[in-house]
Amino acid sequence: MKQHRLVTITLMVLLLVAALAAPVLAAGTTEVRIAKFASDGKTVLNETTVDYHWLEANLPVQGDGVTRYYHQGPVFEGIWEDAHPDKPYDGWNPDEDVQMSMLVKADLGAVMGTDLRDICDYIGGAEEGDEIAVRSSDGWQSKRYPYEYIYDPDPRQGPAVLCWYSGNTSGPDAQEAQGQGYPDTGYDVGMRMVFFADTTTNPWGWHIFGNNDMKECWDKDYWNYGAQYPSAAGTSGKLVNEIWIYSQEEPPEPPIADFSVDIASGDAPLVVAFTDCSEGNPTSWSWTFGDGATSAERNPVHTYIIPGVFTASLTVTNAAGSDTAEFSIIVSGESPGVLHIVKYANDNATVLGERTVDYHWLAANLPVQGDGVTRYYHQGPVTEAAWKEVFPYQAYKPWDPNERIESAFLDLGAVKGTDLAEICELVGGANDGDLVTLVADGAALTLPYGMVYDPNPRQGPAVLCWYREGEGYLPDLLLAYFADNSTNLKAWHVFGNTDMQTCWSEAYWTYNGTLPSAASSSRDRVTEVRIESQEPPAPPVPSFSTNVTTGTPPLAVAFNDTSTGAPTAWSWDFGDGKTSTERNPVHVYAAPAVYPGIYTVTLTATNDVGTNITTVENCITVTAGYASFTANTTGGLPPLAVRFTDTSTNAPTSWAWDFGDGATSTDQNPVHTYTAVGTHPVTLTITGSFGSDTFVTTEPIDMIRVLVPGDIGTTTLRVAKVAKNGTVLNETTVDYHWLEENLPVQGDGVTKYYHQWWIFDENPAYPDPDEANRNSVFNGKGRFGAVKGTDIKDICDLVGGASEGDLIRLNSRDGYKTGLQYDWVYNPHPRQGPATLCWYNAGGGNDQGVGYPDTGYFPSMRLIFFADNSTNPWGLHIFGIYDAYLAWGTWEDATTGWSAKWVDAVVIEVDFYTSTPVANFTADVTTGDAPLTVQFTDASTGGPDSWSWDFGDGNTSTDRNTTHTYTAPGTYTANLTVENSAGSDSATATITVIEPGEPGETGTLTLHPGWNFVSTPKRLVNGANTFAIFKDVDTADHAVLLYDGITGWRSANLATPFRPLDGAWVYANETCSIPLALAADGPELPPEKDLAKGWNAIGFTGTDPRTAKETLLSLGDSWTTLIGFDAQDQEYGVSILRGASGRHGEERPMYPMRGYWLYMTDAETLGAVG
Repeated sequence: MKQHRLVTITLMVLLLVAALAAPVLAAGTTEVRIAKFASDGKTVLNETTVDYHWLEANLPVQGDGVTRYYHQGPVFEGIWEDAHPDKPYDGWNPDEDVQMSMLVKADLGAVMGTDLRDICDYIGGAEEGDEIAVRSSDGWQSKRYPYEYIYDPDPRQGPAVLCWYSGNTSGPDAQEAQGQGYPDTGYDVGMRMVFFADTTTNPWGWHIFGNNDMKECWDKDYWNYGAQYPSAAGTSGKLVNEIWIYSQEEPPEPPIADFSVDIASGDAPLVVAFTDCSEGNPTSWSWTFGDGATSAERNPVHTYIIPGVFTASLTVTNAAGSDTAEFSIIVSGESPGVLHIVKYANDNATVLGERTVDYHWLAANLPVQGDGVTRYYHQGPVTEAAWKEVFPYQAYKPWDPNERIESAFLDLGAVKGTDLAEICELVGGANDGDLVTLVADGAALTLPYGMVYDPNPRQGPAVLCWYREGEGYLPDLLLAYFADNSTNLKAWHVFGNTDMQTCWSEAYWTYNGTLPSAASSSRDRVTEVRIESQEPPAPPVPSFSTNVTTGTPPLAVAFNDTSTGAPTAWSWDFGDGKTSTERNPVHVYAAPAVYPGIYTVTLTATNDVGTNITTVENCITVTAGYASFTANTTGGLPPLAVRFTDTSTNAPTSWAWDFGDGATSTDQNPVHTYTAVGTHPVTLTITGSFGSDTFVTTEPIDMIRVLVPGDIGTTTLRVAKVAKNGTVLNETTVDYHWLEENLPVQGDGVTKYYHQWWIFDENPAYPDPDEANRNSVFNGKGRFGAVKGTDIKDICDLVGGASEGDLIRLNSRDGYKTGLQYDWVYNPHPRQGPATLCWYNAGGGNDQGVGYPDTGYFPSMRLIFFADNSTNPWGLHIFGIYDAYLAWGTWEDATTGWSAKWVDAVVIEVDFYTSTPVANFTADVTTGDAPLTVQFTDASTGGPDSWSWDFGDGNTSTDRNTTHTYTAPGTYTANLTVENSAGSDSATATITVIEPGEPGETGTLTLHPGWNFVSTPKRLVNGANTFAIFKDVDTADHAVLLYDGITGWRSANLATPFRPLDGAWVYANETCSIPLALAADGPELPPEKDLAKGWNAIGFTGTDPRTAKETLLSLGDSWTTLIGFDAQDQEYGVSILRGASGRHGEERPMYPMRGYWLYMTDAETLGAVG
């Protein structure tokens, strides 16, 4: 049989869709600002903004979404008379029995919400004498309610609740619909202030805050009226977006700046996490890191990329003023790609500006040239031999004006870098007439101002490249010219020899030997950029830094001169009577007579032009180091009682404690109770014969943390092993104390661990195999801090361990579930590292907290993958996006999402990946004459590992795919049972074997040139009942095609039966006649054919035409459209539609030996006619 070409028949149905307009729903408020004001009514002591999701998740919920709450509205005379026709009018309605005053004005629905008391407590709470006010986005504002109305309400008033959910809208009599759902899903008036009154007053047992309740519970000044009528309904403000606490606290003093660092020295690049420890409630933070970088974050992370001593400074501000603190960071070691930039005065000696950076800094802080995809080229010397290879009959042109000699191109690759002009600006920039010199491997290249600042497009920007595709970041800086593509005939970016000739004056042309070579103007391993300016010299500007600013004696301080203007002489005064004339002296401060010793340092810098002086007051503080103390706990819920124990030495005689929340003590070993939520540094100052000494808890892990319930992590852990049927095989419950004391500890509380956040930029781009994208590491949500924890493997082993095929599931208290495969836990890839459940954090993370789960590490217990540090340029333990691909074979957008928090259960689900199989199989033929050979093919899913066939005639097989021959006529049920360790399943199919037909009448099937859609009117005689009858037809390499509405298209071979009710497509290159030997023992077999919903190819069974209505009678109303094909004209005929008359009428005939397309609206069985 010749090969086929797929025949595609496309039938299009046009659907008309009517668009219905939907009303636009109003939306409630979703966020609330909570603010606490000082006694002046202006100064904000504390504030935050939360949304209703946070309120629901973190604070106690009031209401159940079923119980309805009401406020009573005005009681008008008319409705009073309806309820009490014999009583004098009383608008206060003491019995709360005038029902319409509740239903019309203040049926507030079946609401849920948060008590205002809990909301206020989140920012420090209110005290007796304070007032609380509620404000709405529509301008409504409540009276300033006294403290007791919110914190100690009368039951007839009930809690003041900020409602953010309604489980049922208001009743049919309500004047205003409340809506249903959350504020942004239908609760249109939310968030709403509702008083959850008790049910004691009214006759129906409803929760009504009635007018008389308001009168009895509140002072007269707080009663609400609607015109002259009392109305408690008016106290229920809708669309609430602010809650204000008017406190009696005095406005704060100016803040006292202080901060800590997680590391103070190390090799470049050095990543330092800064943590604000300031006192006095600052409201803004301004950091300078000493290397030109700044930040306004409260707790930033900064990377120092070059060696040196840097003074980090924090200025904090609040409404009362500001304060500044400093600390020195020492960065040592060499960093690749370091570039020294210096600007000289016109004497070529005086330094006007100086800076040292590396490629990390350039990439992160200045505009990037190049995209890492576009390639750039420089043209080298064009030899005569190279020219003749391309132009054997043209005169030799060493300048190659059309850039045709590609063999002379130097391919720089797809590089990225920084414009040399941007680099020069770091030290004051160059001006017209200045020269810029690059030093590389000791060889200098000098460029005039215009070639750097105003380059011809055919030269393009002069770029110092630090990245190349395929290599990543380069160890050294490369000078390249990013020429345009206007010259090269292939539109390549080539800085050619003729470009150089056109763009530059002859003095700057470069050669390789005697041949012009633009490539020779490039430089590799650039280490210095010098600007030789025309500006005159000036006196030096003195400045310096120190490695430390405080410490105990003998205190060695390294002073580092950072003056500009090329001083030639230095004079230091250290404030303790000692001096030096060294440029960078080291001075040792001895013990002062009385502690603390505070010293002012002066530096005088001189050059040939003049002298300048700088003085830093209180520069160095020498402390005794005697003061110290311990605390019995560092965190917990308020009220938190902490016992402080003085451990100071040298016999102090008095103690002064500052607990960081405004409270103080002079006891030696005080106990202090914290009530204000927040982190509180503790200060102890001791005095004695030595003077005074102070110890301050500057490290976050040592501070006192007063928490809210939402800041408490999970403390206990259920560990279970569960069978596939749900049976618990083993389980235990432990807490984090037990894990720390009984199982190996992962992490040391010093080393920090990271997961990689989303990559939003191309510096470098996703998937960042080198983990060098700074933003995704340092500015994302994956800085988890210096953690300790327990390997999930060791936890699983508590209940018998896991095996291959098991799933290890971590459940979190917020409902989140994280599934880990066996190998991720038991055989982790080094770049994934151990899967660790962390229960301690020493700090250095982003919004992670510090301490144990119940003392400040609020996201704990937390899953973190302890990846190795082999990949990234910073030597950090980062589980990156590419690490996940290497370890798991999956592409993740970020790995931060795998760090589940609040884990409270580890469950081993046995055989999770082994599912019960689902049996299925196909048979290549299900009906035919005996002997009938059937090929059975397994199509089961779910990973069966055994197969059992029963062919229904007493024969069986255990092969997966098998062939069986039925020898006797009959109807057989073939059964396949598949099985694996999780269970078994069976599937069946019916096989019909027919007695071979005896020869009867004959017929002739005529094929026309092209495609023919044909069928056989009756069963064919045995031996002439397959598509072998078409073997002599010239099909022009087309196959005979069958279409089944269930299985789709398939090609027929010589052994495929040609059966009644099947429509077949046969291609003929010329007209021919096919004799048909019809069986004498009709009727047509098989007598029926299963049709699927949609299009089906069918044959006509009968030797005489019959109407479509009669032929398709067995299908009922499940068919809609019948289409035949005219082989002579090679086109489809007019369609026949069920129920139609006329041209498309169902009374039109169907003809023998033709095939038809039939559209079914439902699956049905077609019966043969005849």
